[in-house]
Amino acid sequence: MSEPHFLHGDQKLLGYAQGLTPNEELHSTFIIIEPITGIMLSWQSRLQLNMKLIKIDTHLLSNISEGYIPIIWFDRVRLNSLSSILVSYIS
Repeated sequence: MSEPHFLHGDQKLLGYAQGLTPNEELHSTFIIIEPITGIMLSWQSRLQLNMKLIKIDTHLLSNISEGYIPIIWFDRVRLNSLSSILVSYIS
């Protein structure tokens, strides 16, 4: 498991699959917390599930190289307005 496009991963991981372009703004995970109250204002969690390919000595798979390839990535974002947070804490 990693961040999408192997963000913050070893640079050699980018060579295993084509089209990987890690971008901090698009692929990072973060939490924003209001500093005085400690209330979580928003968060974003992005994870990528990867599979390791292992070379098998067979003609059918002779052009497959060993390495990690992305299978799917998940994106979970929660944006709260400060007013909705305060209402939920007051109630």
